[in-house]
Amino acid sequence: MKPFLLCLLLYFFASTSAQVPDNFTRITCAGEMPEDFRTAFSEKYKQDVKANQNETELRKKEVQEFAVLTNYHNHNLLTGGSALYGDIVSVYANELLDKLLAQKPQLREKLRVYTIKSNHVNAYSSNQGIIYITLGLVGKVKTEAQLAYVLAHEISHYTNQHVLHAFENQKEVWSRGGSYRDLNVEERRLSTYKYSRESEFEADKEALDYYLEAGYSSGDIYTGFDVLLHGYLPIAEQKYSWQYLENDSLKISSYYLIDSVASIKDNDAVDDELLTHPNIHKRKEAVTAELKIRDSSSENLQFVVKGRLEFQALQDQVHFEMVNTFIRSGNYVSALYHIQVLQRRFPDHFFLKRMELMSWYGMQKMSSNLQKTLYSTGYRKVEGEQQAVYYFASKMPKRGINILATKYIWESTHTMAKDSFVTTLRRQSLTHLANAVKKDFLVESYTYKFSSNVKKKRKPKKLDFLKIAFVELFKDSIFNAAYHKAYKEVEAERETEEEEYTTGSNQLSDSYVPGVSSYYGLSDVNKLLFLSPKFYRIDLRKELDKRLIASDKQATDLNERSNHLSALAGVDLISLDKPSAADKTTDAFNDFVLIRDWLREEALYEGVGFYSYASNYLDGIRQKYDTDYLGLNYVSHYTEKNQFNGTYFFLSVMSLYGIPFYLNWQIRPLHNLDYVFVVFDLKKGDVGFYDLKTFPAKYKRDVINSHMYNSFNQLNRER
Repeated sequence: MKPFLLCLLLYFFASTSAQVPDNFTRITCAGEMPEDFRTAFSEKYKQDVKANQNETELRKKEVQEFAVLTNYHNHNLLTGGSALYGDIVSVYANELLDKLLAQKPQLREKLRVYTIKSNHVNAYSSNQGIIYITLGLVGKVKTEAQLAYVLAHEISHYTNQHVLHAFENQKEVWSRGGSYRDLNVEERRLSTYKYSRESEFEADKEALDYYLEAGYSSGDIYTGFDVLLHGYLPIAEQKYSWQYLENDSLKISSYYLIDSVASIKDNDAVDDELLTHPNIHKRKEAVTAELKIRDSSSENLQFVVKGRLEFQALQDQVHFEMVNTFIRSGNYVSALYHIQVLQRRFPDHFFLKRMELMSWYGMQKMSSNLQKTLYSTGYRKVEGEQQAVYYFASKMPKRGINILATKYIWESTHTMAKDSFVTTLRRQSLTHLANAVKKDFLVESYTYKFSSNVKKKRKPKKLDFLKIAFVELFKDSIFNAAYHKAYKEVEAERETEEEEYTTGSNQLSDSYVPGVSSYYGLSDVNKLLFLSPKFYRIDLRKELDKRLIASDKQATDLNERSNHLSALAGVDLISLDKPSAADKTTDAFNDFVLIRDWLREEALYEGVGFYSYASNYLDGIRQKYDTDYLGLNYVSHYTEKNQFNGTYFFLSVMSLYGIPFYLNWQIRPLHNLDYVFVVFDLKKGDVGFYDLKTFPAKYKRDVINSHMYNSFNQLNRER
């Protein structure tokens, strides 16, 4: 299977009675869906065009650009599965807004807060009155007051229209120009809100009005700045223990244990020339100067809306959701560290145990796929105790990860063998082990003990200490049988592959036309979960806002045609992200977010055979909608000018008759049309059907109609 198919697609409070449910799954949306999530992109930007027509800071041409770019970013953030509404965090943040703006009811009506499922520590406001806060921010602040000041700061950005002032920066970011060319989506999103230092100081100053009026402690402003300064750190500093992997005979070799971790930098006066905010030292000085001329003799409370214990209970759930986010993004090293921090307060929590199993399995899968760099690079840039885990992951080779992951998964789940999730991890861990480690490497008895004091300057057999890793496991008849069976199956599979290679029977025969690739592994599919089709109009001859408007129009048209053509082919479509506002429900949106989380987690891995943690939720989706299949469809049309070719020009001028042909070639744009239709078998967790087609041609509606009907028809055909 081609890798790009999938690509398409705390901290530490004293112990209290606050608890996180043992069956914790994830934080989800609740209540009635807000208009921000229901309104179409086309309506949003048109409303803003009308509202901004009298904006003196924008040229006439920029009014539409500003409305389109800002709304496009917001719309995709809100409807793409990254934002939450009505959840415990968003509700709490909106209650803080109520308190901060108690004396300004008209301003309060214009603002609302949504939560972004990101572990980055950040908050930002939009020109439309939306304030976004991340899970990472709520998970790292120590008091309600610290969070309240961040919100007050974002209110000031909104009231002073700082997004409007930063418009030129936004255009460069979203067009991927200059230094922003190589940024990923998350980095570009954050860079979009890069304000001038003058704007930041202005927001800090005016934030004091809302903050002090609400009765919060002025001292928490400074400690809140420190949270922002160290936002990249984990939720707590705690020495990581490897004892859960060891026993009396097996100790982790000192070669894989860092001698001492890097100290945490505390330079709040760092050079801020290239940063999105002024350095913390300058911001503290400015706030101090402002407080001296104000009457700040308020109640000076740290907690106003919630009490300390209520705040901690909410933050506990955020910390658990942060682990979820680490797993979903493939950041297994940070997940392992945070899990152990949380286990100090929740030592036997079922969710944490499952996530720890998933972290080891994920590292094993990535190592087996030669993708280890995705989770193990950059330990030299990590500060504090977490560096020890990054160092271990970086130094431990594929064989070692496979052995330790299999050892931990099997040894820690002997009482969970009936759990389908555990059963899958057990089986797959042995399959990866058999592919990565020679069978004769592991011994079945303690013939001798290995020293853990391996000198780092020479090159010893650094994995010798793992030869005895399974001695105790081999005494378990269930493990013994499964272990030998896995090696036999892998050996048989290799022999089959060699035979197919020798006979030539492994030649692909699903495509004989350049640019066309199809795999019809499914049939008789007459009911399909279907994400709304996407259309991307990439015309480099036109301005970015015009491309986005064209893309939206074509996507709406594509969605209407998909419903019509699927009905003709006898396939019933169930859309979880319906574009029609009247049909949108919170229940369906939560299911859509779950599906998107599963796709994002699956897309981390090259090849097939990965069992993502989000797969645990697929059975519920399949039963709820009575189908095993999920479909995706997108079309892109790419257009650019022909680049000047000096050789062609020279040859044409050599002959008078060649000039018209050259001019025709030069002014004729280059077109490329891509059509993608993919169906996942949710029961197997894998791609079961796809149509991939690319043509050097213009976009033609009838051509896409024929391909889409063929895809639906092939999907529902008897074989």
